[in-house]
Amino acid sequence: MNIVFSDLLITIYFCRRNIRDMIRQDIIDRIISDVSILDVAENGGVSFTKKSRSRHWACCPFHNESGPSFYVDTATNTWRCFGCHSGGNVISLYRKLENDLPFPIACRNLAKKYLNEDIEDDWKPSNEELEKQKEQDAMRIVLNYAQSYFVDCIHENTSGAVQAREAVKKRWGEDAIETFGIGYAPREGFMTWAKNKALDFDLLEQVGLIGEGERGKYSMLRDRYTIPIYDKMSRIIGFTARTMSDNKDICKYLNLKNSIVYHKDTSVFGINLAQKQARIQDKFYLVEGGPDVIKLQSIGILNTVASLGGAWTPNQLKQLFKLAHKVIFIPDADTLKEGNKYPAGTVNVFQNGRAALEAGFTVNVREIPVDYPAPKKEDPDSWIKDKGHFEQMKDEEFIFWYCTRKYWPTPEDIENYTTEDRMSAIADICSLLMLVRDEDTQSSYLEALCRKYNHNREWKNTLKRAKTAAVAEKQEKERKGDMSMLREFGFTEHDNCYFGTNKEGDEVQWSNFKLKPLFHIRDDFNPVRLFEINNNNSETQPRLIELNMEEITSSSSLRKRLFGMGDYIWMAKDEQLIKLLGYLGRVTETADPIKQLGWQREGFYAFCNGAIEQGSWVPIDDMGILRLAAGKFYLPAMSKLNIDSRELYVNEKKFRHEKMTDSPTTQKEFFSKVVQVFGDNAKVGLCFYIATLFRDIVIGKSRSFPLLNAFGPKGCGKTEFAATLMNFFYKYETKYEPLSITNASMPALSDYVGSVNDALVHIDEYQNAIDNRKVQWLKDLWNGIGRTKMNMEKDKKLVQAKVDSGIILTGQEMPTADIALFTRIIYLTFDKGEHTREEKMNFAELERYRQIGATHITLQLLKHREQFQAAFGLAWKKASEDLENVLENDNILDRIMTNWTVLVASYLAIRDYIEFPYTYDELLSVVVADIKRQNSMCNSTDEVAGFWNIINAAVQMGELRKDQDFKIKLVGNLSTNKTRLDNWSQPKNVLMIRKDITMAIYRKLGRSMDVNLLPKESLLHYLQIGPEFYGTAKNAERFKKFGPNGLPETVEKKDENGVMVGRQTLWYKDRPLCFDYEMISMRYGIDFETEAGDEEKEKATKDPYIMTDDELKEAGLPIIGF
Repeated sequence: MNIVFSDLLITIYFCRRNIRDMIRQDIIDRIISDVSILDVAENGGVSFTKKSRSRHWACCPFHNESGPSFYVDTATNTWRCFGCHSGGNVISLYRKLENDLPFPIACRNLAKKYLNEDIEDDWKPSNEELEKQKEQDAMRIVLNYAQSYFVDCIHENTSGAVQAREAVKKRWGEDAIETFGIGYAPREGFMTWAKNKALDFDLLEQVGLIGEGERGKYSMLRDRYTIPIYDKMSRIIGFTARTMSDNKDICKYLNLKNSIVYHKDTSVFGINLAQKQARIQDKFYLVEGGPDVIKLQSIGILNTVASLGGAWTPNQLKQLFKLAHKVIFIPDADTLKEGNKYPAGTVNVFQNGRAALEAGFTVNVREIPVDYPAPKKEDPDSWIKDKGHFEQMKDEEFIFWYCTRKYWPTPEDIENYTTEDRMSAIADICSLLMLVRDEDTQSSYLEALCRKYNHNREWKNTLKRAKTAAVAEKQEKERKGDMSMLREFGFTEHDNCYFGTNKEGDEVQWSNFKLKPLFHIRDDFNPVRLFEINNNNSETQPRLIELNMEEITSSSSLRKRLFGMGDYIWMAKDEQLIKLLGYLGRVTETADPIKQLGWQREGFYAFCNGAIEQGSWVPIDDMGILRLAAGKFYLPAMSKLNIDSRELYVNEKKFRHEKMTDSPTTQKEFFSKVVQVFGDNAKVGLCFYIATLFRDIVIGKSRSFPLLNAFGPKGCGKTEFAATLMNFFYKYETKYEPLSITNASMPALSDYVGSVNDALVHIDEYQNAIDNRKVQWLKDLWNGIGRTKMNMEKDKKLVQAKVDSGIILTGQEMPTADIALFTRIIYLTFDKGEHTREEKMNFAELERYRQIGATHITLQLLKHREQFQAAFGLAWKKASEDLENVLENDNILDRIMTNWTVLVASYLAIRDYIEFPYTYDELLSVVVADIKRQNSMCNSTDEVAGFWNIINAAVQMGELRKDQDFKIKLVGNLSTNKTRLDNWSQPKNVLMIRKDITMAIYRKLGRSMDVNLLPKESLLHYLQIGPEFYGTAKNAERFKKFGPNGLPETVEKKDENGVMVGRQTLWYKDRPLCFDYEMISMRYGIDFETEAGDEEKEKATKDPYIMTDDELKEAGLPIIGF
């Protein structure tokens, strides 16, 4: 057997051996586009010697050569070698560098090393997929052999090859042959070559390289230069070939026939080089032919693709939509042929633009700037010479371009149409508007068309009719019932009533109303059905009702519910009701309830009044039904049933997107104003918002999700800060009232945080004195674990709720009652109580932005979800490394480091797609400072707790004496070296301790208790940075001097004549450390109000001035005279 064919069989064998360990295509696509081929090459030992634009050149690592003929292209993420005529994508390069490493192992290694992702092993293909894969691998190998033959042929010195080389170089430049793998199929020789290589002729025929006629088998491609067609993985799946003949009877371009690796319906020409730039720029340029793609890609417009045919199919557009959400058509500038109304290129874009809108794209058109219709044919390949030419072409939105090219070259031309023709044109254009999925964009288009062409009422009424007709058509199409079905179930309907028949065949009325079935809302525990009910009273308007299963399956329950609503009477029995239900069940559409707003696993993000799916906003209808590509869903809060209710769905109604103006605040403007008002805290808060928006992606790396804590006194701005972040999800409220953790019950708190997914919730009024169950609950939120409760609707077993929201926790107390809670938060302090005039003006401007709303910014960011997901692995790796490098000597707690890494990685993952008003370095500087502070406070909280425990023991043991070593003083104001506090609304108990004596007792008692003690300076530092510390008193305080007997020492008090008139207490004077006593007592569980001592001593501590003579004698004190 031919040795080459033996190699082929061996290759197929190894392919088949590895098929069972396949990798999902979406992961492969991300590796190809996101793993840097330059990094892979350099890490594989390739030494690059020069660079030309995006190409890095080196000597080929796969064959011996003296000069560099190997390059990697960072723009396309591909490689090629002119010397050995090999090339491919980043996966193929890595495999070759690693001695033909098996494909699945290569993918896993690349994902782990360069994307910081672990590929799961649980996906296995079906047997049918395995067999299909085997056939595809065999065909690709045959195509690769053919490619090597064509490439060899174009480099030969035959007249045909020379002519082909010159034609290609003239058209696309010197590098085109190697860059695009262009070859040459000679008139003769292919069949002989294939036979000598012992290639399977059946496989060659299946891929379309050979055909069979009366004279036997023959080569399909003869005297043509060949352009390979690649798939996304840069594998050859077919060829398009251009004839070298001038004979007009010969087809100019010939494509191979459909096969299991190539199909015109799904294959996209140029996708292998286009996908990376398309993903980055979020757009594709769509041209008509392969030569146009080669021209634009050769001048650097890499995200250019073609369908290799006039029409773009839904399958091709669906494939492009996974990579980018905008397409720009570049049509050929065709001449107008006799009998045609429009040039061919224009007609193509009419049709393809409509198809692209239907697929969900934003659609623009970029025409070649020549007269219209063109005096001579031009296409992108012939007209565009370089990027300068390309920039002369201007983008125009498809809908406006459509109006100009199909109907009115100038706005005034609409007045030349008859009313009938104008209405027909408007209806056609409104049919395009109906394809625009985003409701806000659709409204903007309508307003612009009204401004441009006038006739406002005609435009608006036509679109309104189109919407109504579309909904009705959809409902009727999906509702299968008709009168024949009514008769099938044994009853009829007329005059808005149901009628059956008795034994005699006479008509018997069942009801005075008719139910129009609308939707069945599926639910395992509480299914409901929506109906439109209408009675036989002509003055009563139809209304929407919701019936649960008990109400709809029992005549008595139905009768009670409907009669309570108004004049609706069910007259029949259960037997007749069952017949009616048999009909209603057959003709009802089905929808699934959305129980948790925010991100849905079906691939869309829901607000209470609509959702964003594939980059477009889709509102609910009057019934609360959301009709998406992913299915039909039920959002009851804003339906006609519930929109006016003040009791139902109160929280859900706040989670709402509304377009308040045609010119909302831009993301950059809003972010900038937030930073201007809240400073560094805003930089952290905005990153927390972004991390929360993609929380389900983030926890794949972090395994936990921190709480954001904003701490500070009343009036410092912490609540407004939280309200601003909530504005990204909630409709603006004049009176903002977050849920209070102090007052709310555990079920209410649990329901609140569990009501949304990948969205923020705000809990206010945190205090360290809250119920310990709530503290434990807060700690569990870090792990995404909610409240444990009994499942009463199912099996009555205990279940633990899952929490998928980002929690903002605000309060006037620092959450240090439990150090485990403090390490689970992102800790921010707000300490500014007074604000300048400029600061107040900035806040007023931010307030105006908030009134306009910010949910549109959330919609904007959600359009980059795929990009965020693709980038987050590497972003996490970089954020971790950067923080560890800066903080390597600081002994940061792992939990704190992970919490803050979440924010930094989220910034990195999305910074290429939105504009931040601060740089990465600025964010890193803020985060590092906050990490150090929080880590220090964690350490200090542990040590400070130990200090107060020892001091508490000292007080109880009598080592520290009240009024001598410390005192608790009720004051209305306080002046210390740290601050002056004179604006308390009511007096506070201030703990005043004498520093030196307290520190001495702390060390003495601590050593006897075998406790690790901090140095005095460190302990004082930790005490002084705590929120309970007021400072050192500016004025000296008096402390009593006690004697050995435990009583205050006194001296005689004499008048001016030297006569003793009483006794007076001796005092020490000291400037004590001042603390908030209630905060200390609550946080550390201490009580300094009591002292150790026996009953006699307690009696003795009574003021001698008010003791009787007997009491003085009993206490061993002299009688005091007055």
